[in-house]
Amino acid sequence: MPVQEESQTDEVFAPTDEVRPTIPEPPAGGTIPTASDSLVEDDFEIDPRWVEEFEGLLYLGMLTHSFTYATHRFVIKTLNNDELMLVGQAIKEFNDTAGENRAYTVAMVAASVLMVDGEPLKVPLGPERGIAALLPRFEQVRAWYPTVTDKIFEQYLILEGKAEEVMSKMGEASG
Repeated sequence: MPVQEESQTDEVFAPTDEVRPTIPEPPAGGTIPTASDSLVEDDFEIDPRWVEEFEGLLYLGMLTHSFTYATHRFVIKTLNNDELMLVGQAIKEFNDTAGENRAYTVAMVAASVLMVDGEPLKVPLGPERGIAALLPRFEQVRAWYPTVTDKIFEQYLILEGKAEEVMSKMGEASG
């Protein structure tokens, strides 16, 4: 199924096309970018709170990405360490089984999807910490078909790569 990335021209990408946008070069003079500097393009966004002293570390590396797949609009985000560890807890019943890899993909999608067609999943991750926040989402995404969860997970991996690129560029600009 074709993937449609949101852009000025609403181009349609084939599954074999590279969907990864490029990031702009760091600002001239090697200065550290500010929240108002454009670190990401189009539908990739970085949380502007990353510039706050100390507490900004909670947002440094958090990016969101929106994309359309098979007429449905998805908004996903990078996961923090706590959310990644919850994924491990969510799939423990599948450890050492043939379903372990599928369970991991489903749990990663459940943790990273913020919205589908403008609607949040059952229980938003955030202030509600712990496995109790992830399990209802995991159960909801388990009912989706692998073609859907695989596409969302593919987009998550692209977003994670984008976060690494942004952090690398920020490091180059500050050092």
